[in-house]
Amino acid sequence: MPSEATTLSADIEAFIHAQRLDRGAADKTVEAYRHDLAQLQGWLADQEETPGPITALDLETFLEHLRRDDGNAP
Repeated sequence: MPSEATTLSADIEAFIHAQRLDRGAADKTVEAYRHDLAQLQGWLADQEETPGPITALDLETFLEHLRRDDGNAP
């Protein structure tokens, strides 16, 4: 069975693929999505002792982390 990290990586790549091919996203947009999602993935790996599904609270906490650390949150 694939790990949560492997599954998340596959989900991210599927999302990037869909943005590029299905929606015709510009290269810079795809790069920005890839950067942001890689940052989220790394943060989740640092936070979770036991991987599991990503929750709304996880995303809210991540955005708060970005705001506190460097002000680059959306």
